[in-house]
Amino acid sequence: MKEIDMIELIGNIARKVAKSVGHIAAADGLSTTEALALWKLRKGPCKASEIADKLGLSPSTITGILDRLEARGWILREADPEDRRAINIGPTKKLTEFMKGAKRSVSKALERTFSGLPPDLIDRLCADLSRVQELLEAEEEAAR
Repeated sequence: MKEIDMIELIGNIARKVAKSVGHIAAADGLSTTEALALWKLRKGPCKASEIADKLGLSPSTITGILDRLEARGWILREADPEDRRAINIGPTKKLTEFMKGAKRSVSKALERTFSGLPPDLIDRLCADLSRVQELLEAEEEAAR
C-alpha cells in the first residue's frame, strides 16, 4: 500500500507545481496542458506521438491541442527529413522567445516553493525519483 500512497503523493505534487506556475502560461493565453505540450519542444522538434506519450494523452487529444497551438503561431509542423511519412513538431520564434522568459519565471517560482528544503534533501529526492522513473521505463520496455 505504501506504493499507492507514494504515487498519489507524486501526482498531487505534480498537479500543485503545475498549478503554481500555470499563471505564467495563462498570461499568454495558454492552458496548463498546452504549456506542458510546448515544454516538450524545449530540446528541439519531436513527433506528436512523443508529446502525447510524455503527457499521457491520446493521439486524437494531442492533435487537437497541436492544431490550436499551430493556429495561434506557437508551433510549426514540418516533414521529417529522415522519414517522409512523419511530421515533426517544432517551435516558432514566438515559442522560443516565450520559453526564455518562462524558464526564468518557472525557475524563480520553484526556488521560492522549495527554499525551505535543505539542498541535500532535494538532491536525494531527485536521485530517488530518477530511479523510480528508470524502473517504470524498464517495465514499459519489457512490456513491448
